[in-house]
Amino acid sequence: MNRIIVRRRPSGFSLVELILSLAIVSALLVATFVALRVCFDSYRATTEEASTQTVARLVTHRILAMVRTGNEFGPLPDDPRQVTVFSDEVLFVDDDGRSIRIAFDEDLGALTYAVDGGEAHVLLAGVERTADGDTTVAPFTLEYESGVRLYRLSMDLTVRADDDLATALDAGEVRPLRLVASAMPRSATW
Repeated sequence: MNRIIVRRRPSGFSLVELILSLAIVSALLVATFVALRVCFDSYRATTEEASTQTVARLVTHRILAMVRTGNEFGPLPDDPRQVTVFSDEVLFVDDDGRSIRIAFDEDLGALTYAVDGGEAHVLLAGVERTADGDTTVAPFTLEYESGVRLYRLSMDLTVRADDDLATALDAGEVRPLRLVASAMPRSATW
């Protein structure tokens, strides 16, 4: 009787199959991590930009509301015939009789406010002068009638995201926000 010997192949994966499957899994993991990184960076940039815009707009709205209700504005023009003053600060008296000073501090890169000549506090950080070509624009423009009566106040500032909140993953993709706003005191509108 002839015996047929059947060799059975050992069960399991060969070394080539194992290496090939590891290469495929590695490629998929790398692609997944790259996609997650892009999603994380996009989320971070979007939330930073939204936060900066919200805070900057709230501060701008509050300043304009104080201008609308304020009186006795400054700085006044040097010459009463001069109708426009470009300044780094705005001075006025509010409804309660307090003297308010809102100023752009270039060293701090912030808008500050002080009440009745007291200590200046940071109102909004990350503020820069707006560049218009090769020149920079004054943060505040005050337009007067008859040299003493404020007709309109305009603000023109650039706000960048707060650098204190930056992470090592930041790549500078958060765009600066340009704030341009103006308001007239109620006394000028009536």
